[in-house]
Amino acid sequence: MRRTKKERETIITFNEEDPLAKVYTCNKKMRTKLDKAVETRPDKGKVVWTEKSDYNAVVSRSYMVPKDWIRIKSQRVMTPERLKDLMGYMRKATKNNPNIQGEKKEISDEKINKIINTITGN
Repeated sequence: MRRTKKERETIITFNEEDPLAKVYTCNKKMRTKLDKAVETRPDKGKVVWTEKSDYNAVVSRSYMVPKDWIRIKSQRVMTPERLKDLMGYMRKATKNNPNIQGEKKEISDEKINKIINTITGN
């Protein structure tokens, strides 16, 4: 049975008491990552259930894994002030770095402002 993209879900369940999390997924990329993880660390995680199609292809799997394998990563928002600071650090690093070969060019404030405006959409 082939599932639609909407049906290819991943469900992660854990509580504050147990050290393990249950991960159910139909997502092939997630299954591949978890398969590799439990294969290399069988003492930490394991496959507990596999659903196969009529053609014997894996459709979904459930895993028990340590909760510290679960990560939620959000994208940082780069403020213009922080971006300007980083550009200043880059300017100093390139100016004083003896490993950079060729003509050393300094980044002008005008160029930095243009980059900040491009990234922030101003």
